[in-house]
Amino acid sequence: MYWLNEQYANEKYLDDVRAAERATKQNALLAHAQNKTAFGLRRALGAKLIAWGQQLQNEPTTIQLARATNG
Repeated sequence: MYWLNEQYANEKYLDDVRAAERATKQNALLAHAQNKTAFGLRRALGAKLIAWGQQLQNEPTTIQLARATNG
């Protein structure tokens, strides 16, 4: 009977170890996916801000328009 209890304890321990390894892998994958998503969002936002900045530099301001019309 003692042997059976020991086997049960060993199997339970191995199951717990497997569950911990699985949880660690899942957490690592989730963290990687979140980092990739956050990086993608930062990249898209940065590209949009650059485009807006270029557009603002290329468009004449109201002061420039007023000078051009008043001569």
